[in-house]
Amino acid sequence: MWVMMIILYIIVSYIDTKAFTRLKEKSVLPLYIILMVISCTIGIANAYISNLPSPAGPIRNFILSIIGS
Repeated sequence: MWVMMIILYIIVSYIDTKAFTRLKEKSVLPLYIILMVISCTIGIANAYISNLPSPAGPIRNFILSIIGS
């Protein structure tokens, strides 16, 4: 989980620098907001799925395989 959070932080930081260097282009800001929401959602879902009880094991394994953890 920590590796995924670090990777997401690197991606968001890269997009952040790109968005602020191209602040004149208004189309970059919605893309930045969408990617921030997606990365936060993946982080929260990953933390939630990791704490599911054992009867939800097959569902947890399926979702973790989709996320790629």
